[in-house]
Amino acid sequence: MEGIVNKARWPRTLVACLLLITSSFTADAKEIWEGSWVEIRSEHFVLASGLSEERSIKLALQLENFRAAVDALTGVKGVEEPIPTKIYVLPRAEKALGFNGSLGGYFKARMRANYAVMIPSGSYSDDILKHEYTHYLISSRDHRPYPGWLNEGLAEVFSTLLVDDDVVEFGRAPEGRVNNLVALDWISFQSILDGSRSRMNGRVAAMFYAQSWLLVHYLMMGDAGQFSAKTADYLSRLEHAEPPLAAFEAAFGVEVDALERRLIAYAQKQMGFLRFSLKAPFAAADLRTRAMKPDEVAAQVGLLAMLQGNYDDAEEFYEAALDENPDNASALVGIADLHKFADRYDEAAPLYERALALEPNDADHLLDYGEYLLDRAVVEPSADARRLLLVEARRQFARSYQLNPSNPETLSQNGITYLFEGEDVAKGVQSLEQAYDLLPSQLDIQVALAQAYVAAGNTEDARALLERLIATTHAELAEQLEKLLADLPPVEANGEAAAVAGE
Repeated sequence: MEGIVNKARWPRTLVACLLLITSSFTADAKEIWEGSWVEIRSEHFVLASGLSEERSIKLALQLENFRAAVDALTGVKGVEEPIPTKIYVLPRAEKALGFNGSLGGYFKARMRANYAVMIPSGSYSDDILKHEYTHYLISSRDHRPYPGWLNEGLAEVFSTLLVDDDVVEFGRAPEGRVNNLVALDWISFQSILDGSRSRMNGRVAAMFYAQSWLLVHYLMMGDAGQFSAKTADYLSRLEHAEPPLAAFEAAFGVEVDALERRLIAYAQKQMGFLRFSLKAPFAAADLRTRAMKPDEVAAQVGLLAMLQGNYDDAEEFYEAALDENPDNASALVGIADLHKFADRYDEAAPLYERALALEPNDADHLLDYGEYLLDRAVVEPSADARRLLLVEARRQFARSYQLNPSNPETLSQNGITYLFEGEDVAKGVQSLEQAYDLLPSQLDIQVALAQAYVAAGNTEDARALLERLIATTHAELAEQLEKLLADLPPVEANGEAAAVAGE
């Protein structure tokens, strides 16, 4: 990158993103899956869009440029991502798909894929996608735990990053954060920096995000520089159990008690956004574009409804897909999943088997069938029958893994099959650790790994993993994680975990 060509003061009206453009979706289409849909695959994204092909291509290029700009700004070399990020641009808000009120978009990080869902009228949806994708990038590249303020502050700073040809604009205020800083009482930076985020809601949560954004903005752009080096020093100090406040002051050279005063002065007199001029635009992404068939779109929005827990709506979408194409294997698996969730296991089995007969080499179908067998084993009262189900589940996971060894969900689910009584828990730990190495950001994998450590008698690693999660995860999950931590055997005076009763 060349030098800064402009440093402008804020606030200023945010540059409109592509998602503000009116959709070209067919006006008379009754159902959301009808009309013209296009799929665009790039190196890091899979975009399914109800926008015109031209506008969808523009969005795909924007997303790839965003990722390249994050690489350039952080100086971190891009790493191969084990799971795809799937982005759905809906033609309109649909309650069944999670849109009720003013929501413009959401992001769900799952084990086999990230799912981002947006509507064209939501100005906030683009920021949400960039915020959550930044979390994913950070956790994929650095296995060290980032304290909540740093993790959320970085995601907020990058959420408004824009790329226009050879210009990168960086550091604008996310929507609503400045208003919060002006209108609401600030929380102490001691509470922000000490790592405690339990039961944080309302004003406290709003100010945590706003102040974390302002602090990271200052450290990246308003301090004396060397943000990356100082951050590395800070994280190293935390890893060596230095108290959080002392680690911050030593690494960044700023007294915690002086932060609020310094940041207010920074916001009033110095803070702006940066505009960088690149030597040349980022290399154009290689895009593969195709039209989507109605049954394919119906099946995919069925999955989105199911991820929202709207099972009746999901069933309607899946049935619509099968009306269009009775051999749509994804819709068959979706209907089978709905039967499974309702404990109708006998009705689910033939649908999984039919989908596999149609597409026998689909790794996801094999994974779904293995998960069905695993879920059935959970409720099976007979130990002998349960063991047979677990063996067959592992066989399906092994076949799926051969076809797609980079899917962490396959390894995670395989590991869980060994956490039953009488199974080889060491194999479960090994498989779950492999899943964690592939996708360290995934909460379900981390919790399952902690449970595996407990089952193996390794409460020390379980405790360390859960404590790290509580310090870095979203506040709404902290209570659940704290309960898991509280259920661990207590630590005795000599530092060893007390034996579990009955062992």
